[in-house]
Amino acid sequence: MCFFSWSCSEEETWPESSSQLVVEGWIEDGQFPIVILTSSVPVTQTYQNVDSLDQYVIKWAKVTISDETNSVVLMGKVDKKYFPPYVYTTSYLRGKAGHKYKLTVSCEDMYAEAETTIPQPVEVNSLNVIKVPDSIASYKVVADFSDNPFEKNYYKFFVEVYNKEKRFLSSPMGLVDDACLNINSEVLIQPGKRIDGINEYSPYFSVNDTVLVKITQVDPVSYEIWKGFEELSSLSRNPIYMWHENIKTNISGGLGYWCGYGSSISSVVIK
Repeated sequence: MCFFSWSCSEEETWPESSSQLVVEGWIEDGQFPIVILTSSVPVTQTYQNVDSLDQYVIKWAKVTISDETNSVVLMGKVDKKYFPPYVYTTSYLRGKAGHKYKLTVSCEDMYAEAETTIPQPVEVNSLNVIKVPDSIASYKVVADFSDNPFEKNYYKFFVEVYNKEKRFLSSPMGLVDDACLNINSEVLIQPGKRIDGINEYSPYFSVNDTVLVKITQVDPVSYEIWKGFEELSSLSRNPIYMWHENIKTNISGGLGYWCGYGSSISSVVIK
């Protein structure tokens, strides 16, 4: 095993990076699309206050979604369920399983586009609550679902605790390649991690929590994007296996993702 060290002097300079368009967008079966736009924060030698990051939220772009027959321009609005709290959406287009959707974004001198498909929805057979040993009020939730052995499938789980979160969050380690599954399989559902970090994170649920679990089927491209996100989350703070690559993207002309989800929601109340 080898270790390397280096030092930086005051005379050393770093090239400043340019800002890029960042797209975070998804469309689910039966739901309206959501798109969040920002520009990447350039790396500079000048200190930037957190309050100044609002300038990187893009609020005046033309965002268009097209399917096989329609093309709809999305409207921007404030929505405090998301971060940053500004989204582009429409009530004139709902996602349909099996359809392909093209996203285009135009803003000043930036232009980006991407395509995604919505796989067929799957359903959870049951949600099982398991008490954590040696704990008074901590519980695990396990989702039982069936995989089609004659298809190649990928799954992503999201979770929301009713009245504690305002939207579904990614369930940590909730990304599944069916190569690792039996026909009937179980996946541990963990609470999502909130960006604001108001409360100390716990991997368990509590008594009286109403746990909503969203299981989504995703296409291979979306799976690779989420795989990069989970690897970044787990390895970015490891001093041995430092993460130094961007998350994979399917955005041409920018960074980020445009994903289609074939989804269904199940719930369980912990008593």
